[in-house]
Amino acid sequence: MINKVSTVIFDLDGTLVNSWKIHLESCKYAYSRVMNKTCSTLLIKRYAMPTEEATLGCLVGEENKERALKFYNKYFLDNLCELFLIPPIDIHNMLEYLKDRKMKLGIFTGRSRETTYALLKYTDLIKYFDVIITSSDNIPSKPNPDGLALAIEMLEAKKEESIFIGDTESDLDIGKKVDVYTIKVDWFTENFSMNKSYEVVTASTPMDLKNRITSKI
Repeated sequence: MINKVSTVIFDLDGTLVNSWKIHLESCKYAYSRVMNKTCSTLLIKRYAMPTEEATLGCLVGEENKERALKFYNKYFLDNLCELFLIPPIDIHNMLEYLKDRKMKLGIFTGRSRETTYALLKYTDLIKYFDVIITSSDNIPSKPNPDGLALAIEMLEAKKEESIFIGDTESDLDIGKKVDVYTIKVDWFTENFSMNKSYEVVTASTPMDLKNRITSKI
């Protein structure tokens, strides 16, 4: 049962930002530097995981993961301005609307702190968020749900007064495990078929999401 909502926690990649292109090229660069050969887009898609670190571990092996992550981060930060797509104004408008209504906003992402803050500062989204939980924090990373529970706790909220917004099946499962009302968005990513034993609520545009959240305020 969801009560009057006071808190919204967002996933980052595929939800607030479309970072697929720069993530893909950063993975390819890291792979080429560590393995001394090229890496296909198909291979990266095949080994896609909830965090950059886990994805790189699958691509180059656990023993090379930390070295690959350094190359990934360097390429990501050096090429952010060239390869990253700025979020549509509707994302800013939605977040501004929620802040104007005194909503507490947080982020729970599988991305590292370094690249998370780089994205949020570059897009000027960082100003909207009160709490940001990344894979660099001292908690288990996605798909473990502890980060979502921690974000709610840090915002001094209750789970029955919170909403989690994400774009993947993993995000839906995280919300279910924490028992938080969850909405799936698909404006940056292709919709996917799901065989869930529970109802999946979706939003196809930031305006649609704003309206769905408003109905719970």
